[in-house]
Amino acid sequence: MVRWRASTTLLGIVTFIFLVAVYTSITQLPDRLSPQGCRMSYMSPSYILQSDFNSSWTRLARRYSLWLYHEEGWEPHGKLNGVPVLFIPGNAGSSRQVRSIASSAARQFYSEPYKISPEFVHTRVRPLNFFAVDFNEDFSALHGPTLLSERTYTSAAINYILSLYPSGTQVILMGHSMGGIIASSLLPFPNISAVITMSTPHSLPPARLDKRIEDIYSQSWAALQNATTPILSICGGATDLMIPSETCSMHRSAGGQGWRKSIFTTCMEGTWTGVGHREMVWCHQVRWRVARAALELSSTQNGGEKGNILSHWFRDEMDHDSLTHGVPPLSAKSNVHHIAAGHRITLWPAITPALYLLPIDYTSPQNLFTLYVSQGKFGNLSPYRTSGLEVTLYRCRETSDDCEPFYPESLKLIPNPVLGVRFPVSGEGIDEADGVVRFQASVTPKAPMEPDGRDWVGVALKSPAHSTGWIVGGFEGKNVINVNVSQFAPLLRIVNIPLNPTALTTSIHLPHLLSSALLVYRIEKPKIVGSCANALMPPLILHRTSSSESHFHPTDGVRKILIHTHSSGPFISSSPEDRRGLDLIVYSSGQCGISELALTVDWWASLSTWGLRYWTTVIAWSTGVVGILIVYAWNVWEKGGHFPTIWESLWHFTSQTMVPLSVVFGIASCLPFGVTVLLGNGGELIISPLAALVLYAASGCVVISWITLQVIMWFVSKVGSILERIHSVTVERHVWRRNIWSLGLVLLLVATIIPSQVAFLVCFMIHLFTCATQTPSSTTPPSQVEAHAQKTYILLLLFWLLPLVAPVLAVWVRTLATAGGTTPFDGDHDVLAIASFLLFVDYTSSGNAPLFERATSRLQRYVILGVLYSLAVIPFAFGGRYTYHIYTASNFVVAYLVLARVGTRLWKVSSR
Repeated sequence: MVRWRASTTLLGIVTFIFLVAVYTSITQLPDRLSPQGCRMSYMSPSYILQSDFNSSWTRLARRYSLWLYHEEGWEPHGKLNGVPVLFIPGNAGSSRQVRSIASSAARQFYSEPYKISPEFVHTRVRPLNFFAVDFNEDFSALHGPTLLSERTYTSAAINYILSLYPSGTQVILMGHSMGGIIASSLLPFPNISAVITMSTPHSLPPARLDKRIEDIYSQSWAALQNATTPILSICGGATDLMIPSETCSMHRSAGGQGWRKSIFTTCMEGTWTGVGHREMVWCHQVRWRVARAALELSSTQNGGEKGNILSHWFRDEMDHDSLTHGVPPLSAKSNVHHIAAGHRITLWPAITPALYLLPIDYTSPQNLFTLYVSQGKFGNLSPYRTSGLEVTLYRCRETSDDCEPFYPESLKLIPNPVLGVRFPVSGEGIDEADGVVRFQASVTPKAPMEPDGRDWVGVALKSPAHSTGWIVGGFEGKNVINVNVSQFAPLLRIVNIPLNPTALTTSIHLPHLLSSALLVYRIEKPKIVGSCANALMPPLILHRTSSSESHFHPTDGVRKILIHTHSSGPFISSSPEDRRGLDLIVYSSGQCGISELALTVDWWASLSTWGLRYWTTVIAWSTGVVGILIVYAWNVWEKGGHFPTIWESLWHFTSQTMVPLSVVFGIASCLPFGVTVLLGNGGELIISPLAALVLYAASGCVVISWITLQVIMWFVSKVGSILERIHSVTVERHVWRRNIWSLGLVLLLVATIIPSQVAFLVCFMIHLFTCATQTPSSTTPPSQVEAHAQKTYILLLLFWLLPLVAPVLAVWVRTLATAGGTTPFDGDHDVLAIASFLLFVDYTSSGNAPLFERATSRLQRYVILGVLYSLAVIPFAFGGRYTYHIYTASNFVVAYLVLARVGTRLWKVSSR
């Protein structure tokens, strides 16, 4: 027995160390993988309660409230002279979170107190009136009825807000976290102008513990697919530890549907940083863009124009249609400079207005023209603030008098991190003047072919004398490197990639590597050729996942280069194209370059991504392990043996079942079962070994939980013994009056006042007390020892069901504390969800007799084993994605045991 416990306890100790390692890696994740560089925002807030929005509008007026934001000293107090905006907070969020965006909108519209900015004086842009609903910081992510109540209140709030404005007014919705789910689920709604969501998990609930949340998600997803209202989703990336950011992404709409776009803050021009979940609403680099876009949305009710506005302020590489027209004709024919063939143009500082001509050699393979413009403007693309530098490109023939616009094939604004300084700068981030415009287009001969050297690319420069910008450009070949290594190569070794260090741009494509949120790659410190101390732009690595997600990495060694993506993840459907391929681009001004990159897997960072995405799976599979223990013990007992203790079942499981089962799960994870089964990896071979890891972690967690329960039971039993000696009375073990009337009273309370989860917690505490005070000794009769062993299995099952019901308890307590005891608590009054547990626990506390009767026939035995197997099959197969099914299955099993196996003994005891 000691040997059994020692070997099993060792698994628990190893698991505990592993869980500590996972937690440590998660806490280090944002700083290592996607550090945050956000400037703090400041404001002068005041809030006006909308007291007229009362119970005549909604029955929830006593529970929630509606506020109007006012920027003190900048805008007219309480005057509704603009376009309404409604901010919807998320899980445990506050209406006060509106202040950062609302303040930015006011201070952009008014250049100084009460004076409209000259930028908006002669436009249709109107001021914004920011309203915000306050949900008393309810835990809406954990409880479906709470989320539904918030949705109902928000819908009524919209109707009330619109009643304050002229007919035809439209309201802009902004939702943070779960507030974005509320906003999108309200669609279609004719008076909603646009929806902007921030850190909203659109495709997967963050806590999958309540089926009713899934129903609201279905409404939200239908709206995303069919509503014509423009929707923008802003995602924080790996810095957001509250939700997996792959769940934040939406696909662009197709056909006649409305405008849709997702964009990661690491990809947003002028932001280029990961943003935490709570920080999303106050990060200056994000909030000013959201406010500016909302201001311009106030100028139109046309859906197409709204999409163009959002595309402009949240631009990606698919949004340059506005940058390829409107190039002015070449006017400056004087001050023409010819650049020698084979040379690049380098101007720093670029302060002399002129036309620079670079000859085109059509016979050369270097037919790709690349140009970098720092702190300047090309077309309509530039940093938000420039030094006054403007650059225009032309294709010139014969002389500079015959020129036509030269349009880009790729145009992008990229950062230029300071050498040796952390990027992004913590607490500061990117300045609005930072950024380099990168132009690229291929040159092809025009008919008829001109003699070599008679065609040029013309770089027209306009710049004030004080400009600090620079220009670098020239011709080069298409530096595209395809690395055809298998997806397993970075797992087993370092993949070395040789590069051309003199190239301005190099593209690297590894088509077979897995692109998943579960795998983080690391680039070892690149080999640099030349000195980067005085380089205009030292080598910069771009990891581009899609048009909406990219990550920039300096190569100065200040921080490790970790490559990650959110293009695919567990339990989310994705195309094979999204799951395959790693694309890197190296930008450089050419003064120094990279001669070789070395790529491998970063296991420590990958470990943190597993912990963030599989915590519910570990809980679900731990319940599945408990189910296997119950099936094993019951099977031994039905065959005539004694009912094994939990330690005996744990030893049997860890020594004989766990390893073969991990192999089975690993093989099953390789099969294309879809993304709702097991690990939700869709059959990805490289992810399948995680099945064994999750199973071992779940098994160790069960060991830890049983040790914890034993310690608690020992403590409870000692306290009971002390009370007996002090008061000279026997502690009453029959803590619940076992009769049909007492049970009926409890069920009546569940049906009317308290949620069923409270009754479940009471059941657990009573059963814990029963098991603790009936702990057998060396003189206890074998029948009572067997009865106690049976009870402990149910105790262990109840313990692992607690994480599934505890969140609702937290929601209930929060509601009582914030809204008052008389506030109705919707949902969770289903007596059938708790009746079987009440009856079972009531019976188990009645005495020391065995709980169950052995099967009297083979059919009966097979039926009970089939029922018990559901405790293992459902958690393992579907628990990761549909965690709420576990409680339903457990309730069914306990109900069967009460009705079919405990039998009439329960009613005999209850009638006493």
